[in-house]
Amino acid sequence: MKKFLLLFCIFSLSVQAQLQDSHFYKVDSKEISSNFEVDSFWKTHVEGFFLSNRESRERLMKVKLYGKFDLEFNSYVYARFEPYLVIKEGEVQSRRLTRSNSPIQMNQGFFDIRPAEGFSLQMGAINQEYLSSPLLLDNYSFLSALFSYSYIKETYEIQTVLQQSMPSVVNSFKRDNEIADVPYFTSLFTYGEWLPSDYYSFKGHITGFYFTKLPSFIAHESKSYGNTVTGELSSAQFEHSYYGINFDVSSQIKIRPELYLSIGYNGLRNFDAPFDKSWGERVYSILDMSFWKWAKLYSRFEYFYNNSDSAPAYFNSAIYGHNNRKGFLMELKAFIPKGNFEIGFRYVLSDPIQQYIVSSSIGKRQHSFMVFIGSRYLPI
Repeated sequence: MKKFLLLFCIFSLSVQAQLQDSHFYKVDSKEISSNFEVDSFWKTHVEGFFLSNRESRERLMKVKLYGKFDLEFNSYVYARFEPYLVIKEGEVQSRRLTRSNSPIQMNQGFFDIRPAEGFSLQMGAINQEYLSSPLLLDNYSFLSALFSYSYIKETYEIQTVLQQSMPSVVNSFKRDNEIADVPYFTSLFTYGEWLPSDYYSFKGHITGFYFTKLPSFIAHESKSYGNTVTGELSSAQFEHSYYGINFDVSSQIKIRPELYLSIGYNGLRNFDAPFDKSWGERVYSILDMSFWKWAKLYSRFEYFYNNSDSAPAYFNSAIYGHNNRKGFLMELKAFIPKGNFEIGFRYVLSDPIQQYIVSSSIGKRQHSFMVFIGSRYLPI
């Protein structure tokens, strides 16, 4: 309890100033410099997560202290490191809410080489949330080599990202002196945005993906979260391979200077599984409102439907119940510019799609509720 109070006091002192962040793979427009520079930031985040169904309840509280360090070695070589300290407390029955027991973790950390305008080669631990599909991947960091090209004009933008990754996992079934299989994830991501007017815009992306050499312990864990798996423990195997496409299209409309409405659709398809088990989708709407200069409100409503074998359940979002789930999500956030902090909550109601796939409590109706408060990145 003392640790929570200590970090909560740190959070209270941090709500002073604000710096907005952006997708890591976008081209930096800062002037070329031959001098070594370091920009450092920090933020805090406190969240409470509650999940319940007919047979079990899970409670987890997290207090996080983030750091972000942007390094510029010269006009061609950059780096970013985002470590964080986390303290957890609660009753958790599944590994999906506690990926690691280490108090010090890395959100991402990579080197970025930019040989020419628009081109970037990144190597290191890269967070996969830029793919923008929680039904495919949650915000995991994979050891990756990533090559990207960006072309940006006044009214449109195009980006292409080719990535080869090794997901960071801990094999609980590996014996001493045994060489474990290393899983691989390959993706080709293409993003486009068009701004034909000050009142509306369009954006979308499509990703081709391929998982290979997924080991037995990932299959064993994924069975409890909705995937079709044969065998148990060290003999567990996925019934289907995982390769396919993920895409997202959305449009934003400016209703008033302080009011924006966005609607979008996210689709996911695994080409190796039968059609009735192979796809997932999200339909969402987002409303952004500003109340003069003292508050900004963000609300999101989603319907989601994710079949049993659209993606490996080990890697996608626990908030959506992983696989074989359908339901609704509601989220509301308030950002206070004067205090430079945000507060919000998220509620998810989901039901199993196919009852025969699982027999555990994962196959029941679930309610999950999250409340959070935190600052945004502040300069050190």
